[in-house]
Amino acid sequence: MHFKASQKLLNPNQQNSQSKNEFEKLKEKANKFFQEEKYNEAVKAYTEILQLSELSSENRATIFSNRSASNLMLESHNSLKMAKSDAEEAIKLWPSWWKGYFRLARVQMKLEEWFQAEETLEKTLALNSELKEIRDELSFVRSTIGKIHRGRSLSPGSKPRTKEESEREICERLGISRSAFQKIERDAPKFPMFEHIIQAHKFRDGIEFRQDYKKAAEHYAKAAELGNPEGMYNLGKLYHDGNGVKRDYAESMKLYLKAANSKPINKIMVGSGISEAQHAIGLNYMEGVGVEKDYQKAAEWFEKAVKNGFGASANNLGCIYRNGLGVQRSPLKAFNYYKFAAGTGDTAAMMNLSDCYFDGEGTAKNDAQGQKWLQLAAKKGDLRAAMKLRMRQSSPSGNDLSEMFRQLIGGPRSQNNINEGASPLERIKADPKRKTLILQHRELFIQYAEQYGTSGINIPATIPKPPHTPNPPNWSSPLKKITLSDMDPTKDKVYNGCVLEVRIIDWSILICSIQTKIEDEKGDVNRFAIYNWPLSGVRNHDVLEIMKIFRPNVKISIINPYHRRSRDGQNTIRVEGPQYIRLDNSMIDKQCHVCGKEAKILPCSTCKMAFYCSKDCQKLDWIEFNHKNLCKHLKMYAELM
Repeated sequence: MHFKASQKLLNPNQQNSQSKNEFEKLKEKANKFFQEEKYNEAVKAYTEILQLSELSSENRATIFSNRSASNLMLESHNSLKMAKSDAEEAIKLWPSWWKGYFRLARVQMKLEEWFQAEETLEKTLALNSELKEIRDELSFVRSTIGKIHRGRSLSPGSKPRTKEESEREICERLGISRSAFQKIERDAPKFPMFEHIIQAHKFRDGIEFRQDYKKAAEHYAKAAELGNPEGMYNLGKLYHDGNGVKRDYAESMKLYLKAANSKPINKIMVGSGISEAQHAIGLNYMEGVGVEKDYQKAAEWFEKAVKNGFGASANNLGCIYRNGLGVQRSPLKAFNYYKFAAGTGDTAAMMNLSDCYFDGEGTAKNDAQGQKWLQLAAKKGDLRAAMKLRMRQSSPSGNDLSEMFRQLIGGPRSQNNINEGASPLERIKADPKRKTLILQHRELFIQYAEQYGTSGINIPATIPKPPHTPNPPNWSSPLKKITLSDMDPTKDKVYNGCVLEVRIIDWSILICSIQTKIEDEKGDVNRFAIYNWPLSGVRNHDVLEIMKIFRPNVKISIINPYHRRSRDGQNTIRVEGPQYIRLDNSMIDKQCHVCGKEAKILPCSTCKMAFYCSKDCQKLDWIEFNHKNLCKHLKMYAELM
């Protein structure tokens, strides 16, 4: 049978070619609408393409993906619903194509479905590991999840600061008066490194100027070029958040690392940009932002920041040990890190510490202490703490309430309550504050011993007066016995009418005051400084006498103790003169210098100054507390004494 030309069947290849040409033509038209930001027209054009017959699964997936992007840009409730549906359809049609998952993740981000977006982007990255855009979006999502976990939107740190608050923070950090700060501001143009930092802060926080992140970035960059680590860190943070500059996690990490490995300009670590950068690097590794998620590396960087007194890092280490993330789970270590961080004023740590006390996790159950730390966090303006405090007051049902609140704020589920029956030595090993304070003190001791020997350093003629003065001592009056845990770590306060009993746990240094470290009967440690001690004026003699009087195992009773918030953000028990203390040296050679145990003790074979009850204590002191480098200097003093 013969067909007329008009009746002949179409060549399948020719038909496919015509369909392909029509598809490409319509797709080009729709894409142009999208590029011109005519998203409604783009949606209609993509819908028209989907009516074409004989489209391959891949082509249909491409059009659903593009229509998803157009619907996403319209931002209405219905369009977002359609955007999600289109992305899911693209995935069904072409499950091995990365872009369908990427479109779905973008919709989930818009809907603030952060955990789902993270999971979807991880699938996207598995299908296309080369595309930087995917890695950056995943980093952004993980960073956002991290902020949610840390409660950034509810913490007092998220509130815009006034000029007065900013000035007060700087004055407290540097230990100067407001008039002294204002003089520094006036003189700042003479010191460009600091002038750029001051101007950058003003533009960043909208103080005196309209908030302008771009100008802030310019000033931070100039300060960074001059070698200021504070400028490096803050510029890195702007790159991390995409404020004033294009978000760039690689550039942010580069600046963080440069700041983290810098030396402080004024020897104060907190606020210098150094410990802040170390903390930021730890966060990036903890959350997988700009780098592969690595809890061990996160812990290493947090440890560096903790050694520099950065409380938020101690809190994060507490979370790492509490949940066993990349480390062996240890409620005891978690408790001690939370305690250290809470003492620096970190409200998240205060809440975590209160949970430990309420749940008996890493410590003995103690509702009074749990309530105390929760109240302190609430007083400092943490809305999460205030919310939890109200819930506990209205329905104080113990562990169930803690678990309910954790679920409410999206926190990790509590595991079995564990109160490790640790020995005193194990507790000492797990106490980061003790280790940090002793290592810092011994580093200073070694530095002065190498530079000045027994001559010490010249004491300044005038010493700035602290904001408070204890009442004159009256030892015959009734005194309330307190411990370090009874003091508010967030306040600069004198405890008049009280007596604090402590034991010296390290060797003393004579600077502008006599400085050492102390421990109370509960095992809590702190810094100690006594001023106005009578000296002979002969430096060699005075240094040796101070070492004899204020040596390990000497017990001190302190009347009207002054809890002083020091310029570096850490705390010190300050004493204004010898009339405020009573000394008891009867246990000098009867207690172990490390664990405080009263037992048969043996001296260090080299320096003869340190005493130990066991090889375990000696080993701990030698390795963990750096007696190894301290020993030769103690030997020199021993020979002179």
